[in-house]
Amino acid sequence: MKRCKKLFRDRRIVSGQEAFGLWSGIAINDTSSVVATSYSHGSGAGRYAVVVEPTRGVMIVPSCVALVPWRSFGRRDRDARQDESAA
Repeated sequence: MKRCKKLFRDRRIVSGQEAFGLWSGIAINDTSSVVATSYSHGSGAGRYAVVVEPTRGVMIVPSCVALVPWRSFGRRDRDARQDESAA
């Protein structure tokens, strides 16, 4: 983690506090770690990461809800093909 922070601080990967806030908000799971890491880079990064972190968490629920019918449809189709081949 220190190596990644050094790369960002030296601006070798991306430039801009919003980019660092986006990266830390998406990549780090614990909210307190997101806040500490992003605010260590700058206040702009911290403000951006504090918005990205809960947004990422909230978007997990609709993604899972959307995947359930898709997966069950594929399973029904596969089961129907297996029943036809067994008969």
